[in-house]
Amino acid sequence: PKLSTLSYNGYLGHNMGLGSFIAYEKYGLENNILGNLSYAYHIIGDKNIFSLGLSATIQNYNLSFTDEDVHPEYRNILTSGTYNNYYLDFNTGMFLSNQKNYYIGLSANIFSQAISQTIYEEQQLLKEVILLAGYSIINKEKFRLTPTFIAISDFSLYNQIETGILTELHIFNFGVKYRTFYNENKNQNQYIICNVGIRLKNLLLTYAYDWNINNNMNAHEISISYFLFKKSKPLFNKIPSYQKL
Repeated sequence: PKLSTLSYNGYLGHNMGLGSFIAYEKYGLENNILGNLSYAYHIIGDKNIFSLGLSATIQNYNLSFTDEDVHPEYRNILTSGTYNNYYLDFNTGMFLSNQKNYYIGLSANIFSQAISQTIYEEQQLLKEVILLAGYSIINKEKFRLTPTFIAISDFSLYNQIETGILTELHIFNFGVKYRTFYNENKNQNQYIICNVGIRLKNLLLTYAYDWNINNNMNAHEISISYFLFKKSKPLFNKIPSYQKL
């Protein structure tokens, strides 16, 4: 699989935020291009921030059966041609964070619709709910240790659970996670994910290795982020970075 992303996010005034991203994903015969626009409103307290968010995503999904895309072993089995469609999706969520210890968030796609209906729509338009949380058991000026948890479910065919621990030491961050999920065929997939990163002023570099316990479909991930602007008055003195959850 190959994944490329380009994203931007920033502040609108003191308590609003705006973000967007463009992503390209290729996995076997599948090609996805996504564009996203997100808005967040923050309710700021003395020790906590409660955030409400809304996002819209448009996706171009392409499934190609042309000869150059299909492995020679399967060219006589699969049909030829392509399948192409566009999808529109709206998501909403809420997020609660504390300047010292914890964060917890919940999101769901409230609307998902293909622009034209085909036989593939049932699989593509499954509703998902995402729950994520973390708690910093050690939180010092230059050292933070945070166990994390993520659960994703459509309450039908796909269910995923991910647990891990994130360590931030001065300009470095590194962590390890365990991920397990069941696909539509009720087959279990398990991953061990290790990541390491470094932040140099406005530049954040991160590398991750995904080890699939069930087979040899492992993956390398490289992330390069550059922060163009710095907010003059942060919402909190110490907001967890959560660069690699």
